[in-house]
Amino acid sequence: MSEPASRPPGEASSGAAIEAEGLCKTFGDFKAVDRVSFSIARGSIFGFVGSNGSGKSTTIRMLCGLLEPTEGSARVAGFRVPGDERSVLHRIGYMSQKLSLYPALSILENVRFAAGIYSIDAARRESRWRTLRDRLDLGPYEKLRVSALSVGIKQRTALCCSILHDPEVVFLDEPTAGVDLENRAVFWEIIREMAAGGITVFVTSHYLDEMEFADVIGFIDGGQMIALDSPEKLKANQAGGYRVEIIGPAGLPSATLEPMLLLDLEPATVAGARRRARSHDPSLNIRIALPTLEEVFLEMLRAREREGQVTP
Repeated sequence: MSEPASRPPGEASSGAAIEAEGLCKTFGDFKAVDRVSFSIARGSIFGFVGSNGSGKSTTIRMLCGLLEPTEGSARVAGFRVPGDERSVLHRIGYMSQKLSLYPALSILENVRFAAGIYSIDAARRESRWRTLRDRLDLGPYEKLRVSALSVGIKQRTALCCSILHDPEVVFLDEPTAGVDLENRAVFWEIIREMAAGGITVFVTSHYLDEMEFADVIGFIDGGQMIALDSPEKLKANQAGGYRVEIIGPAGLPSATLEPMLLLDLEPATVAGARRRARSHDPSLNIRIALPTLEEVFLEMLRAREREGQVTP
């Protein structure tokens, strides 16, 4: 696969690495993705959250140019989808839920195969491999067949193969599924390093606590984007504000005052809440709490169910 021509004049994108506009995908009578739109800034981490069958993987496959949208369009790394799929594929890395590794081959053989797909010459391949091998701690396993590896090492190998060619945008579909806490931590260290280096990371996960590391989160349900914001704003908006618990001298919630609700966290607002608590008892203090992202997402799903917008 040869390197495509450079981007023509006028084709350069804005500050967005990914722009989706009204993406739809239907399979027969089933609408898997329904008018999804969003924009992701370069060098950011975008968390894409949804239940099984919500449309996450279908959306990713459309953005990668692997599946043609029924309606709508997108730009990825400045190139159109549909239209410039070949150019897109050279500038993205994609780690799918079903790992695209050859189990009968060793890690090193899989890496060399991936390098061949992207026409990476031997010198560059070996340089990238040494860097990624050390960062992902794959050296001790490089000659082992993939079929003999643990889930965590397989996931690290798949990540290595997906970013071997220095992509501008990386799609990671459930990269930490089935791996232990140590491997999850390693993955997120690397994701944050990639974003700090200017790479845009589009990641899905069933572990909602991991999404705290995302700059922006999109919640999808029934093929529709139901929320799009930073983790902090999603939690604050779902709570209707910041929950403020009144804490007694023993560090326990006080029974003398009901919890309050702050609509913002301006210093004056917080100070006013503290004065209100202490006007009742000088030993009282306040503790500011927000719901977890898991609580936010589940409450959104419950609200949609109450409104009759149930996931198909």
